Amino acid sequence: MRFSEQYFRPHENLRLNGPMMNPRVSRRNKRWLAALLRVVFVAGVLLGIAMLCQAGWNVLHSHHAFALRSLQVLGVERHNPGAVRDALSGLMGENLLALDTDAVTAKLQAVSWVEGFVYRKHLPDTLIVEVRERTAICAVATANGNVAIDGAGNVWPAEPSLPVAAALAPGAVPTDGGVQSVVAELMKVGLAGQIASVGRGAGGAYVLTTQDGWTLETEAGSVAEAWRKYVAARPWVAAYKPGWKTMDLRWAGRVALVPPALSDEGEHNG
Repeated sequence: MRFSEQYFRPHENLRLNGPMMNPRVSRRNKRWLAALLRVVFVAGVLLGIAMLCQAGWNVLHSHHAFALRSLQVLGVERHNPGAVRDALSGLMGENLLALDTDAVTAKLQAVSWVEGFVYRKHLPDTLIVEVRERTAICAVATANGNVAIDGAGNVWPAEPSLPVAAALAPGAVPTDGGVQSVVAELMKVGLAGQIASVGRGAGGAYVLTTQDGWTLETEAGSVAEAWRKYVAARPWVAAYKPGWKTMDLRWAGRVALVPPALSDEGEHNG
């Protein structure tokens, strides 16, 4: 029997991978293994980078790094900027990078004449705060001194040069938005010098007391109309109801007179 020499010639791939290994399967497995190693390597590198970034972030946002040590206040023209510095003093030593708007807002709420602000961080340790001041319409006199009001319920210590529109009657608070709106109306129609005090009355009325002792009950938004009715009715009341100096001016088209209170001795039948 004669055999072909080519039949017994060993195949290179079979000799390297064994007699039972398919060459195509072997190459495919090697490719998968190489791809797996690459994925593991890339994942390890990314994990290492993430851990380094986290460590760096923690260092940058710690209290010891970029601590706030210097504070600059801008934009204050009519008030003492020291009030802003005092309000923000609690932030000193905090990390400047971690400082946010809410933290600054919470501190500046204690300064009622600050309407708004912007701030800038000047690394490594300086915070620059520029504030916008509220505009006062006038001052009102209270038992604790004169306070400025803006007509929207905000109150702060009045500057000496701010004109006083009126005093607040006992029981009226300067932060009352309704009281402030009435005072704003007085200023608008030029009655600030003729009204001695502003207070609250029964049934939601606002009570205005004139410099010569008349008491006028009105509503917010109707001060100008109430004053016109008072001026028109005053001569008649003085002539026919002397001693009656209280008017309820909340009624459309008419004036209601309130009788004076009885004296301490009262009235007695003889």
